[in-house]
Amino acid sequence: MHDWFKDYLHQRFQRVVVDGAVSDWVHVTSGVPQGSILGPMLFVIFINDLPDVVPDCISTGLYADDTKLYRNVSTIGDCKKLQDALTELSSWSYQKNFNASKCKVLSITRKVNPLHFQYHMDSTKLLRVNEEKDLGVIITENLSWESHLTCICAKANKLLSLLKRTCISIIDSSVRKTLYLTLVRSKLSYATEVWSPASSLLKQKAEKIQRRATRWILRVKAGELSYKDRLQQLDTLPLAYDREFYIAIVFQTIPQDEIKSKVSNIPLKVSVKSGENQRSYSNNNVDIANTFNEYFASIFTHDNNSDHNLGEHLDPEIVLEDITLTNDEVITVLTNLNNNKAHGSDGIPARLLTETSSQIAPLLCALFNKSLRCGVFPDD
Repeated sequence: MHDWFKDYLHQRFQRVVVDGAVSDWVHVTSGVPQGSILGPMLFVIFINDLPDVVPDCISTGLYADDTKLYRNVSTIGDCKKLQDALTELSSWSYQKNFNASKCKVLSITRKVNPLHFQYHMDSTKLLRVNEEKDLGVIITENLSWESHLTCICAKANKLLSLLKRTCISIIDSSVRKTLYLTLVRSKLSYATEVWSPASSLLKQKAEKIQRRATRWILRVKAGELSYKDRLQQLDTLPLAYDREFYIAIVFQTIPQDEIKSKVSNIPLKVSVKSGENQRSYSNNNVDIANTFNEYFASIFTHDNNSDHNLGEHLDPEIVLEDITLTNDEVITVLTNLNNNKAHGSDGIPARLLTETSSQIAPLLCALFNKSLRCGVFPDD
């Protein structure tokens, strides 16, 4: 096996060809052929012992030739431990030579005045940055995805404009859809399990690109066909749904016990009154429950507990028996629900009600009308 690998790597030469003109042959003294199958495996073998030289208190992330060292930093002592790990890596790489100019420091924190430490590799000081692209995703110091989304939206817009200019003669919708999915949407959907935005403004920023793209694919003008109808014709999900779909797949692959253990480790504390004009933080479940209950009560109840005679404010000419709902009215209400809002106490997502409105409307209509006639509110 050793001789086989030696023969593969020994006495390799390379040259460059430009429009038929060729350069002289040059002897390749290091590295592996680009695009080869054995290349990545040989590189992994080459750096296989790297994690062994890193202290146990430091976490290591490896992907091909991309290496990350990280740990929770609270004190100067933590910083020195991270620096010790960098020193060990420098000693390990005395023949492999890390490019210190490409090594950077990123602190992810919400503190106003975070702890900064001057890290270095050998005699080279490492550059501290506020954001860095990691495997195609821009990570910022506060884990905001605005920079990343702005970057990929700019790329997607340029590619979509390029398609519009160069593919005028293509009128087949299926071909246009394939071009969009391959060149544009792939930019907007890459690694969304990691960076899916929470802000509605950021969601709309990405969705606008697909809105324009669907009009181009179907060759319709603004206002001729709704976005929902365009998506149905193209059998395509909105980008927001697409991101949720892939996030659900990721969670499905994670063992439930592991998810529960991670969630249970998240500390939950509430502010409770510990004395006159004094408050302290508590993680007691009873205190947490009472605090939430007080908050909800302050929203949904009134201080004035006096009885109200509702009959005094009702028009005597209007009685409940006169009110009758129709299927169309129920469907209109269901289809106008905001799918971006959380579900109510019944636990039913608004999206489910919207998409099944025509099927459930007759049953809901009959239930509402009977409730109005009987004067009894339905139980849960």
